[in-house]
Amino acid sequence: MTWYSRSTIGVSLAATGVVVVGWLLEASAVIAAVAAGLPAWAAVAAGVAAAIGVAWVGVIAIPALRRRTARGHAGRRVSVMAGLVVATLAASALYLLPTVPASSAPEGIELRDGSVMPVRVHERPGGLAPVVAVHGGPGIPFTQLEERNILDALPDRTVVFYDQIGAGGATRLDRPSEYSTARAVSDLSELLDHLDFSHAVLLGFSAGASVVTSFAAEHPEGVDALLLLAPGSLPVAGREAPPAQPPSRLSLAEAVPLYVTAMAPRNLFMYLLTLANPDAAHELGGDAEMDARFAELEQLSAGGLTCSGEPAQPPASPPGHYLHEQLQRESGTGLTGEDLKRLQHVPVLLLRGVCDYIPRSEAEYTATQLPQAQLVDVAGAGHALLEEQPAVVHAEIERFLAEHPAM
Repeated sequence: MTWYSRSTIGVSLAATGVVVVGWLLEASAVIAAVAAGLPAWAAVAAGVAAAIGVAWVGVIAIPALRRRTARGHAGRRVSVMAGLVVATLAASALYLLPTVPASSAPEGIELRDGSVMPVRVHERPGGLAPVVAVHGGPGIPFTQLEERNILDALPDRTVVFYDQIGAGGATRLDRPSEYSTARAVSDLSELLDHLDFSHAVLLGFSAGASVVTSFAAEHPEGVDALLLLAPGSLPVAGREAPPAQPPSRLSLAEAVPLYVTAMAPRNLFMYLLTLANPDAAHELGGDAEMDARFAELEQLSAGGLTCSGEPAQPPASPPGHYLHEQLQRESGTGLTGEDLKRLQHVPVLLLRGVCDYIPRSEAEYTATQLPQAQLVDVAGAGHALLEEQPAVVHAEIERFLAEHPAM
């Protein structure tokens, strides 16, 4: 190997190292700037400045690059720096440039703030209290099979399904920081007013249980009963719930594709950006793109939702990335002692699959806080108990409602 070829290899390795370091520091600078409260354009500018700074330091400090630019010359040094910056910015396309799937305008009832909420009303004759079903996620609508099985379990009652604001076919907010449980409760209240329901049975699936429980604490007079299916942790203020996610039930062969996808540059960058500042993240990654990425990750983890390990069905409409992330990490809220007192006389049916990734201790805690709660374990089911054991769910709901004929 000649001196020339050794020198060329050294320069190439040095230049590659500068680009990689610049690429990482550029992304870090954008995230740090967003976390500090800078607008998205200023955060990107900070990232570009970081890339330029790394290129300048590299040319000055790395021996191979310093020798290459030593003779000749300011012009050569500038051109090498420019090349390194261009290469770094080109690599940034892996995480910085969005993909933009098609999106459509929402259809449904219009709320007071102009947001649109899709609503599906299945009317049945008779004078029994209607049932309003609230999906979970947060931000993951019901599957078609789940909706059909809920309808089968409630053959004599009007049943209402809707997509929460931020998910499914509903409006997405311009500022993701405005998503909250309080907002979800307010939207549910507005929906009941729109439907002219003075009272109802509320069904909350998964994270939807937090919404209906919080609503019942505010409006106990309008809630005949709560049906909590595969509920998450009871949202009590000041209480830390144990972390629980579907991937905890995946095999290694199932988990590897999930985490490889999650660690892709764009996915990881936008996830960290959303944690730092969801409103600024929204400027760099729109809802259609991020909802599609979220849907892909959710489907890769769908095997963790069932007892059998077979993937659960995907939702019937797109999940909401920003709604999910905001409510997952909501802090400083929850049911107070006074709230729990208002729930003391509300009948509650709590159904959970024995294979649910959420610990049984969380269901037990809910039952201790809500004295009218009946806790039932459903064998052969995980979190997706509506898909795996619909007959058992039907029988338990029928039995429970029969015990409370006044509803």
